[in-house]
Amino acid sequence: MTNAETDISISEDPSFRFFFKPREGDTLTTEMTDSKGRNVTCRFEVDGAVAAVTR
Repeated sequence: MTNAETDISISEDPSFRFFFKPREGDTLTTEMTDSKGRNVTCRFEVDGAVAAVTR
């Protein structure tokens, strides 16, 4: 699990990357709350080292 609290130095359209090696297939869920309180959730079906995006 990763948590990042950012400030004004982050651009309007930031890109954060991280890498992992899953032990087995499952669903990876990402959640984000912007400075206006809007929430974004994306789910990625993970099978081995390859992920397919589903929204």
